[in-house]
Amino acid sequence: MMRNFEVLAMMTVRLRRFRTLLFCLAIGFCSGVGCEGSVGPEDRSGADSSRGGAQAMPIETPVTDALNYEGGDATDWKIFEVSQSGPVTVDVFFDTDYVEGVITVHDQYGTELASRTRTPGQQQDQIVVNLPEASSYYVRIHLTAYYSTYSIVVTPGEGGSAGGTGGIARPVLDEPL
Repeated sequence: MMRNFEVLAMMTVRLRRFRTLLFCLAIGFCSGVGCEGSVGPEDRSGADSSRGGAQAMPIETPVTDALNYEGGDATDWKIFEVSQSGPVTVDVFFDTDYVEGVITVHDQYGTELASRTRTPGQQQDQIVVNLPEASSYYVRIHLTAYYSTYSIVVTPGEGGSAGGTGGIARPVLDEPL
């Protein structure tokens, strides 16, 4: 027959184990699995958040994608190929003009060739870069705040002055029928 203090001691041990289990479950749940505000900038980016998962982008063809810094998708990488050396123009058109971030162009080894800090208040950002050889090149679009859908297009040659003046017109992708 168990004495009262033995029963009490056993119940205390079980209660401590139960509290520890609840604490561990709460910590696991709030470490990004379901608690808003704990999502990191790259937690939901997918494969294209790194150069190795870059999405192919044909020359002179607009490609549309979206980024959401607060939602865990802050970075996209795109890859394009050129058949000869020379200048190319990278135009990025944001649907939300107040997003903040950086657009960079990299060679096939990941070395940064050109960079442009996003200009809030403008929908278009442009980088003109002289590519040293025929090869594959990468564009990294990284937001540091907010979210937006964007279209990106790479064209051969110098498409105009930086900052979205000159160059090509914004692609019309969602025109009503």
